[in-house]
Amino acid sequence: NDGNETVVFSLNDVPEQPAPSELPAPEEENVPELPGNEAGEPGEIIGNPENLPGEAIAAASEENGAADPDGFDETDANLMLAFGMEDELEKAMGKENADRLRSDMEKSIPEDQIKKKKVREEKPGELREFITPVEAKGIFENYKTAFGKNALSLFAMAAVVIVLFFYENIITLGGHLPDALNPVYYPVVNVMVGLQFLFIGAGIAYRSLIKGIRGLIDRKPVPESFIPLILLVSVIFAVCVCFFSPDVTPVTFNFPASLCLLFAVLNERMDLRREIMSFNIISSKRTKFALEKLELGDAELETKAFDKFLPKQPAVFKINKTGFIDGYFRRTKAYPSTKLVLKAFIPASAAIAAASLVMGAILLRDWQSAVMLAYTAFFFSLPATVFIAFGLPAFRASRLAFAENSAFVGESALDEYTTAGSISFDDREVFPTAGVKLRSVKVFGSGRIDTVIYNVASIYSVLGGPLSDVLNVATADLGRSEDTEILSVDNEGVEALVDGKHLYAGKADYLRKNGYVPVSDPDDEEIVSGGEISIMYLVCDDEVIAKLYIRYRIDPGFEVTVKRLYKSGICVGIKTVDPNINDEMLSTKIKLAKYPVRVLKYSDISGSRRGSDRTDSGIVSKKSAKALLSVFTLCDRIKHVTKTNIAVDIITMITGLAVCIATAVIGSVVSVPSLYVALFQLFWLIPVYLMSKFMLL
Repeated sequence: NDGNETVVFSLNDVPEQPAPSELPAPEEENVPELPGNEAGEPGEIIGNPENLPGEAIAAASEENGAADPDGFDETDANLMLAFGMEDELEKAMGKENADRLRSDMEKSIPEDQIKKKKVREEKPGELREFITPVEAKGIFENYKTAFGKNALSLFAMAAVVIVLFFYENIITLGGHLPDALNPVYYPVVNVMVGLQFLFIGAGIAYRSLIKGIRGLIDRKPVPESFIPLILLVSVIFAVCVCFFSPDVTPVTFNFPASLCLLFAVLNERMDLRREIMSFNIISSKRTKFALEKLELGDAELETKAFDKFLPKQPAVFKINKTGFIDGYFRRTKAYPSTKLVLKAFIPASAAIAAASLVMGAILLRDWQSAVMLAYTAFFFSLPATVFIAFGLPAFRASRLAFAENSAFVGESALDEYTTAGSISFDDREVFPTAGVKLRSVKVFGSGRIDTVIYNVASIYSVLGGPLSDVLNVATADLGRSEDTEILSVDNEGVEALVDGKHLYAGKADYLRKNGYVPVSDPDDEEIVSGGEISIMYLVCDDEVIAKLYIRYRIDPGFEVTVKRLYKSGICVGIKTVDPNINDEMLSTKIKLAKYPVRVLKYSDISGSRRGSDRTDSGIVSKKSAKALLSVFTLCDRIKHVTKTNIAVDIITMITGLAVCIATAVIGSVVSVPSLYVALFQLFWLIPVYLMSKFMLL
């Protein structure tokens, strides 16, 4: 058209992206089911062999025919090897391919990495870090070794618990011990043999013991830091019996003490499985979504838009696409603030024992009874639930995240993300390509449909966004200019040079601001008020040559996501440089007066560049931004459950102390069997387990 008449082109012939509901399911990596069931039964902690990851993968392989080793997801295979599932791996891939994978794993670690490993072993204080994908197989191999050792420790520790259960309670149950071990005849022998079994258990749980001692030395106590105190109290009591009361029939609590060691080993297993699940996600070769914290200098758009809602020093995050996650081991080993309460718990337990000793001496006027009262008070008030009060909620949350192909990296992630004030999305996540369509184009004057599409596609190839993807399809034959320069960016339009031609593309107000008169139609206002159609004009060399009608459909799940974030007190920003996306369009779908959601416009195209090669993040997903945010919303719930578990620990200590005082008053403290103490501690596991199971759903 080289005249002045208006020509309307309907772009129904341009391939339309399928609606979100019509899109085929994306090809996901085979994510294995972990030991146990999704409801969180005890098997999920210990790991039943019949429910291990290989079964799910093997079943999928049988349905689809022979497994293709080249198409088999490497991180899932490594996960199976980490859990020691060689048989299931062979079933999924075939013996030959599985052997080749194991061989490749051994050969894949280069010599320089082996040297680094030796240096690290010589310097145990140095924190190893995951810095390159080539290390992934070696790290999975280390996890496999640690997981196997933990399994042996778990079964050995269970055996010690069973032995001590019968050793200390067989008389209570109506049986008897051999005369040589009978506390009535040989109390010293009985006490020392029981203590030996306890120290055998401590040897089995040596990793937990060392971890606890290090926590005390570093003044960063962990649940395992109770173990040295338990052993110390047990030794002191044994010494008192042997040297000061050799003729008194003793009542020992090595069985409840061994239960604490068993819980410590279980906690180690939960931590290992949580780390393996997390590493499976972050080491994936797929592009990952990560929640990245912005420096205040980079968060000007958010702080300005949400000034009324954010504190003076807000924590602002954005969803970033990345290929590699930095800081895995640093985050995994970081100390979470929720465990700071242990700085009070451990001294409190020691103080209860000391105070009970003094109280017993005053009330009972007998040092033997006073020592027994202190010993009993310590174990009755000992919060054995502390060994799983922190680890179980984190483990359960990691399982829920893993089901979404996502992960928390370390327990300290809660500290970082529960302070979030704002999260920013990319425009593609809110307005997916499948919901964007160029409905029609009106050309004016010297405008031609092919040059209009070519020029707009060239501009958006630099701007990015969902419309860029649509125009990329529309210009498959036309191509796009490699000589495109964006001169300026405005909230309602852009100025550009395409092959030397001076262009303006934007809304009607943008044209007026630059001295041009937009060509309007009577029904334009009605079309725009519907909320899905945006009208954009194109000016070429001082002539208005086109008017484009573009449909933008919001992701149907975005409003649900906004509501979840709103409940967590999070503001939501949609970052874009597309002049067609604005608050007016958003307001037709979401009540902006109710929810703090705003479109944030970049002032230049440098800010709109998406993704990075490496990102440091504590919440990661290899599925989608929506999955990432569903995991993010778990943070508050995890912290709430953990605090509730801490409250249970406090109640345990208070109740246990009250029971001991009551028994001291009636004078029956010396007759409390260790079985009753153990049952008292096990009772408090019930609310901790139930809250960790149901409050995270």
